[in-house]
Amino acid sequence: MNRVLTTLKKRSGRFGFRIDNMLRVLTGSTAGRRIVFLHIPKCAGSSVNFIFKRTIGSSRSGRVILIDDRIDAPVYEDKVKRARGARFVGGHFGFETLEAVRGDALTFTVLRDPFDRLRSTYGHFHTRRKGNPLGHKVPQMTLEDYLKSEDPEILQWTDNVMTRQLASSHDRERVIGVPLDAMVKQAIAHIDQIDIVAFLEQLPEDMARVTQEAGIRFDGLMPQENVTSRKAPGKAPKAAIAPLDENQKRLALERIRGDLAVYEYARAKAGLTAAHGE
Repeated sequence: MNRVLTTLKKRSGRFGFRIDNMLRVLTGSTAGRRIVFLHIPKCAGSSVNFIFKRTIGSSRSGRVILIDDRIDAPVYEDKVKRARGARFVGGHFGFETLEAVRGDALTFTVLRDPFDRLRSTYGHFHTRRKGNPLGHKVPQMTLEDYLKSEDPEILQWTDNVMTRQLASSHDRERVIGVPLDAMVKQAIAHIDQIDIVAFLEQLPEDMARVTQEAGIRFDGLMPQENVTSRKAPGKAPKAAIAPLDENQKRLALERIRGDLAVYEYARAKAGLTAAHGE
């Protein structure tokens, strides 16, 4: 049933997109802008991607390109080349890729409380059944072991991910050796160059701005894609997604020191209250 509903939503969304484009041609109005979305893991990226894919088209259409900057160089370079002409570009990539494909596009990203984002990565890898890159490790780990892990495969998803992507790249190997303070400084500078920095707790409002610029229809409701709590009821989802306690936060702090600084800067720039201690 869910698959049928998803298909119907995509068909109706794409039909509406075609109608709107025809009306623009007939009236001579301006087409919507290209959009480049820097997708930080576990920051509602699957839901954001769904909005654009159900209206603009699938990845096969060429109008939507999804990039991961960890893929092999020839594939990456081909995707970057095609992305420069796509209506929507998204994926797990860093600011370097954003700059390579942005052109005249509106650029945006979504940020989330770093403690919550880190916690959500554990729940995701702990409960995900198919296509889990850490399925051979995390489902057998306690949260505390996950937070303390020095395993490079796990650090890829835990080690100041927001800072790394906003500064440079999603690929942790490419920034090993770069001092964290330097990455934080660079990430903060790049926040000032991104058109819209959205926040998870007010995402429908922020997405209304993005979709208006893109010239696509948005009903004000975010689709609930890739939500960890819905995935595996047989694997104690409450234990997998419960908020961090104080001891767990102390363990997590080393993994998000940079992210906290970047997040607080972005919130202050947006005129929002402090994220912690509210």
